[in-house]
Amino acid sequence: MAVIHSPLSDSDSEACATALQATLVDVLAVRELAQQAGWTVVGTNAQDLRRSFYELRESLGRTADVVAHRSAALGVAPDGRPATVAAQSEIGPPWDGWLEVAESVSRVIDGLSMCIVNARSRIPVLNAGDPVSAQVMVTALASLEEWNWQWQSAGANWISRGRHGS
Repeated sequence: MAVIHSPLSDSDSEACATALQATLVDVLAVRELAQQAGWTVVGTNAQDLRRSFYELRESLGRTADVVAHRSAALGVAPDGRPATVAAQSEIGPPWDGWLEVAESVSRVIDGLSMCIVNARSRIPVLNAGDPVSAQVMVTALASLEEWNWQWQSAGANWISRGRHGS
C-alpha cells in the first residue's frame, strides 16, 4: 500500500491533521444542514431560499475539499464519512421534517457561526505547526465568513436581530 509522507515532523503533522480533520467534519456538518434545509424549507420565499441553500452547499463542498486535500498533503487520510461527521462534529445533526423559512435560516446561520468559531480557535495550532496549513484555514475561513455575512444580512428579514451577533 502506498503511503503519503508528510513534509512536517510527526508531532506537527499530527497536530495539524487533527485541527484540519475537526474543521472538515464541521464544514461537512454545515453542508448537511444546508442540504436538509434545501429539501425541507417551507413558507414564503422558500423556492428562492432553496436555491441559496444549494449554492451554500456547493461552496461548502469546495471548502471541505480544500481542507481535506491539505490533510492528505500532510500524509493523513481525511475522514468525511457520514458516521465520522455525526460522531465528531459539535454542530449537531439536521432536523427531521419540514421547517419554516425563518427557522431554517436561523439553524444554518447557527451552524456556520459555530463552524467559524471552531475553525478560528484552531489557527494558533496550525500556525505553530505549519504556516501553510494555517493559510489554508484562513482561506477556508474567508469563504465561511463571507457566507455567514450573506446569510445574516439576508436573514435579517426572517430572524430577530442580535441572535447571531448583528
